[in-house]
Amino acid sequence: MTPAIFEKNWIVNHKFAYGLRIKKHQKYLLLWKTPQKNEMVLIKDPITNKIAIKKIFAIPGEKFKQIEKNTICIHDLNFKIDENILKKNTKKIPEDHYLVIGENKQISLDSRDYGFIKIDNILGKIIYYF
Repeated sequence: MTPAIFEKNWIVNHKFAYGLRIKKHQKYLLLWKTPQKNEMVLIKDPITNKIAIKKIFAIPGEKFKQIEKNTICIHDLNFKIDENILKKNTKKIPEDHYLVIGENKQISLDSRDYGFIKIDNILGKIIYYF
């Protein structure tokens, strides 16, 4: 995938695109919209806790194929997923969980490394970049 946003680009993040988020508790108080496939979003990386730009790859309710004990395949990409989540699931992405991908896999982590992210880790929608 060729990167659309480069290091020196400026971005405009709409932090109220999906709802009203309480920063102190790091969760949404009220949701009025959910992220859709292929939207560029600002997330809090669950491993590094750094802010990152990712693309929504798969949304809640989408079906996947489990290919190993803790690995799933969806749209021809493999993702490592926590076994506890897979035990509870019926081969669909759980409610309020998303798979995100980065445009430069060589230098950034994404859901192929850390699995699902929760809606509360999504900080806003990228609406413009230049």
